[in-house]
Amino acid sequence: GTDQLNYPTGVFVDVNGNIYVADQNNHRIQLFNAGSTKGVTVAGNGTAGNSFFQLNFPTSVFVDAYGNVYVADAGNHRIQKWVSGARSVTTVAGSAIGMPGSSNSNLSNPQGLFVDKNENVYVADAGNHRIMFFLKDSVKFGIPFAGGRGVGTASNQLNAPAGIVVDAYANMYIVDRGNNRIQRWKAFDSTGVTIAGNANGSGGSGQNQLQFLLHWLLAIKVLYMWPTQETTVFNNLL
Repeated sequence: GTDQLNYPTGVFVDVNGNIYVADQNNHRIQLFNAGSTKGVTVAGNGTAGNSFFQLNFPTSVFVDAYGNVYVADAGNHRIQKWVSGARSVTTVAGSAIGMPGSSNSNLSNPQGLFVDKNENVYVADAGNHRIMFFLKDSVKFGIPFAGGRGVGTASNQLNAPAGIVVDAYANMYIVDRGNNRIQRWKAFDSTGVTIAGNANGSGGSGQNQLQFLLHWLLAIKVLYMWPTQETTVFNNLL
């Protein structure tokens, strides 16, 4: 129903308080207008598939300043863009027909995304253990911005990254899920720095350890909205 969800995995709140939810097992993005408990489907049609208007286990959603809806369509290994006010959908990263790959023009099980003010797209390419950067309208060619050196715990590696936020200085905050840590990757650096969790990737319940990182994904989204509150945000979670 319009007031129900099935395994929601991603959320985005716009400046007006409207809530967008990646309703994964219903293969759709639901919009809950501020103050409403009834959702409206704004992407996908509720049935898994790889046509332009379908989604296959979406994991994350991002809405830009123009109201365009970007979706990490994980099961189709692509990023889809629903243009605001139009009945058009485009693939902005990955394979339009839903095929995985490891080249710079492909994705594998993308889990998170971020869109900057210039409409460039950053993707947490979990299956390839990297963060990919796609310039606006450059679907064929992405650039590895972090990781991409095989799975591992070294400072230049990632393990199934699940989310990303980019600040005004182009620094990336990465949910390095398989390594149970949060990495901050400064612009143009070749390595990241662990700012939460253990640098060696070990998980646990100690004060310097992380185990289940979905709430950290929400934390770095909060950091994106209030970029001056880095210390407050992370201290409140530790």
